[in-house]
Amino acid sequence: MRVQQTKLKLRSAPPARRRAAALIIALVLALCLTMLVVATQLATLSQLKSEKGQRDYDRALELAEAGANAYLNYLAARNGTSITPWNVAAPPNIDGTVLSTSQIRKDILAGNIKRYDGTSDSTASNTVNGMVYPNTMGLVSYPAQATLATRPALNSQFGYFVTLKGTPGFTIDIVSYGYANGIVRRVQVGGSSASIFDWAAIYVLDNNAGDTAWAQNGSASTVGGIGGEGNINWGSGTIFDGPVILAANGNTFNTSDPTVMASTSTNPAGNQGTHAIASPSVRRLTRSLNIETADTAANNWSGGSTGVEYFRNNNDNATGFRFLLQNNTTHLIYELSSQVPNVGTGDLTMLSPSNGNVPNGYSYYGLRVYPGSYFFESVQQKPNDTFTYYRTFNDADRNDSSISSARLFTVSGTIDKQGAITAGEPANPNTSAGASANRNIRYWIGQTKNGANISTSGTRTQWEHGNAMEYPAYASRFRIYDANPGEVDVNGSNSVSFIWNVNLLAYNFDSRVNSGAPYGNVKFTSSTYVRGSLIAWQVTQSGSTIIEKQATEGGTSNTDDKLVYQVTSWKELP
Repeated sequence: MRVQQTKLKLRSAPPARRRAAALIIALVLALCLTMLVVATQLATLSQLKSEKGQRDYDRALELAEAGANAYLNYLAARNGTSITPWNVAAPPNIDGTVLSTSQIRKDILAGNIKRYDGTSDSTASNTVNGMVYPNTMGLVSYPAQATLATRPALNSQFGYFVTLKGTPGFTIDIVSYGYANGIVRRVQVGGSSASIFDWAAIYVLDNNAGDTAWAQNGSASTVGGIGGEGNINWGSGTIFDGPVILAANGNTFNTSDPTVMASTSTNPAGNQGTHAIASPSVRRLTRSLNIETADTAANNWSGGSTGVEYFRNNNDNATGFRFLLQNNTTHLIYELSSQVPNVGTGDLTMLSPSNGNVPNGYSYYGLRVYPGSYFFESVQQKPNDTFTYYRTFNDADRNDSSISSARLFTVSGTIDKQGAITAGEPANPNTSAGASANRNIRYWIGQTKNGANISTSGTRTQWEHGNAMEYPAYASRFRIYDANPGEVDVNGSNSVSFIWNVNLLAYNFDSRVNSGAPYGNVKFTSSTYVRGSLIAWQVTQSGSTIIEKQATEGGTSNTDDKLVYQVTSWKELP
């Protein structure tokens, strides 16, 4: 049987139809690719916008923190810095409710909070929440200046705005706002100030490789923090409590790990130490500390620019010294009503009243110094000089029973040279601003001048026995700032118990002295007990000298000689 096969013939589409189909497919693919690209771009733009918002959100917090840090550092350095702008105008003191981020944003965008670029609106009046704050610092533009001499461009979209809750004193409360492209965040920071005298019994600053910054010999002792930034040649003395701070080049202690002992109530005799060894007992830092010079301290106190020399013509020398007399029968102490004569600005010697000024039946008791600022080129206090008493309390404290019970003696009134008595302890005779409330005595030791010229070698200052605070609770109420290149000699006595309560800064440099190199040498030569703090370029310590750290007085009076503001609280506010 034969099967017949049938051949099928497939006919291809015409060329025109094939081209049309390919075109449609290509168009569909192109459309899909275009949609994919557009979708990717939209997603990218959306992501970029989201990332930009997140970046600005993060940056706003960073700027708020930067503003708080910058202001804290400015407060410590004060007019010794050119990094931040608050020496031009202070932040607004918004004492009350912390303002919201939305209110700050509104005021920035409205131009109520002015932008500061170093030239424009330098002392502007800023309006915050409807309240006008004249001559205050507004929004500090960002990024930060490229150098210390330049400022960011005006109308920057980034910056920080620092406000205060209350006036900065011993403590501070800052609210800092960061602004980044319309986003505002805020942080609240609390802090307390630490003085340059607050932490060290002795600290030396000479960091020259070939120098001996601190030479200790004999049986000298220290209680509390000690250290320096250069070579320390420690002998057979004893270090109590510590810590030993070795900063910058100060790791050249001649023993690798100096021994630190815990002080007791009897060792060394008379100390008021913490009676515990610091942990760690030795600390090494890689940087120098921000210790002010005597001239810088004077500028910060006076607001001037001539250093210690400012106080040559702005002092209480002519009013603040009085003689004390004691009745030979009753032993009551009185103050001679007339001012001590001949207290100039050269050498201060421990003057005694002439016989004509001492009434019959009375004996000379000592020299009294009232709270105020005094200027001398040197102080010459010799072993045979009588005591100098520092009235380290204010007028209101005269009636404070807790203070009266701790005073060395009570002044019963004033007496003139004829013997006429005015009952009641006298008020501060100084006429400087705030004299009646002042508790602090400051000696500014300036350059030795011969006409318009100064002595490059200076005049030696001698502090022998015989300095006492009438109210000895706080050494920081008596401070000496020595800018004279002459040596400072501190000597005790075998017959007189010399406990000297003082904060002493003997550190300065002047382009006219020693080619501008730093100076300030303090020398202890015999039995001396210093309670307070000593900071100097160089120290020589011998004999049975004891130096005991005492922290500066707290409260609102501790607003000066800042080393740093220590942060006590830090939080972001919603």
